[in-house]
Amino acid sequence: MISPGVRTSISNVRITGDPAFLETIAELFKPLLELENTSTRVEINLKETEHPDTGEKIGNYALYLSVAERG
Repeated sequence: MISPGVRTSISNVRITGDPAFLETIAELFKPLLELENTSTRVEINLKETEHPDTGEKIGNYALYLSVAERG
């Protein structure tokens, strides 16, 4: 558990595009998952993007690579 007021280091990368492109990129990032350990968390997430005004799905996707220091 992270104590209140203690900040941990978090880095994020966001890549947007069509599903085929992002699947290719996700495969390239997979080896980074092996870097996860007791002091570092590594995640790859894929989400369908939404129109900012309507919240409607627009057919593009965003891939997120996050690396965070465990605290």
